[in-house]
Amino acid sequence: MLAVLTLLLVAASRVQASYTLLSGSDYLNVYFNDGFSTIAGTDPTPNTTGGTGTPLTSYAWLTSGTTPGLVNSGSYNTGPMSSANANAQVSYQQPTFVTGGGSNSTSQLSPIGTSMTFNNTGPGVAELRVDWTPAYIYSGTPTANLEYLLVDFAGTLGTYVLLAGEENFQVNAGAIHTATLPIGGDWSNSSGYPTGVNPSANFWGYDTTTPFHADPNNSAGTLVINNGDTVTLSGYLDLIIDPGSAQVVIQAVPEPSPLALSLLGGMGMILFFRAHRHRQSGAAS
Repeated sequence: MLAVLTLLLVAASRVQASYTLLSGSDYLNVYFNDGFSTIAGTDPTPNTTGGTGTPLTSYAWLTSGTTPGLVNSGSYNTGPMSSANANAQVSYQQPTFVTGGGSNSTSQLSPIGTSMTFNNTGPGVAELRVDWTPAYIYSGTPTANLEYLLVDFAGTLGTYVLLAGEENFQVNAGAIHTATLPIGGDWSNSSGYPTGVNPSANFWGYDTTTPFHADPNNSAGTLVINNGDTVTLSGYLDLIIDPGSAQVVIQAVPEPSPLALSLLGGMGMILFFRAHRHRQSGAAS
């Protein structure tokens, strides 16, 4: 009973919650290299040929004239980016927090709907990467959110496709909670690590199965947020293809709707009273 009531209270509290973007806080970088030259953006990991699996240690570079820089409109779309060797497109959706029920209801703090489409037809190792870092003020009753990074990952192989990703969550100046996409796919590493790929990185990779489709995900743990707290997010997705094609979309993690929780609560009440009456009848006999 207590667990059921707790779930109902959590569901009710989420409806009352709101997150307000701190003005001037949402910066974005999109980097696209077709395997031979940079087509768009700035390489956030210039010390490696391909930065897969290398998270940024500082986001200061996001304010220094990179593309697109500050995002005020709630979303950003690069439009088609292309060369003779590869084409790509990135659509960024500022994190929105869908609460209050429905099969797609979620309390996670991620740029849900952000997508990357990437096709490399040339002989080079091409890379597409997006990094984001917004901050929000939370208003509402205290909440404990289990944070996730979940992506839909699909494509076809030439030689291999590698994906790395991470999102960090921080409340005020507290501990940083990190969700890193795990090692997965069918990566056989039969020919060793491709040039520029961080061998200590976590990446989801394919060099055998085509077409492929998976939903890599990981949890950052529970984030406790109180009224007036500042919540800062920072994350990246990084694709390397040689050659082949892939699409990545950040997904919402479904959770039970208030209706489902209410039904669960009703069932819990029925079971409670049945058990109570059974104990009473047993005691009487």
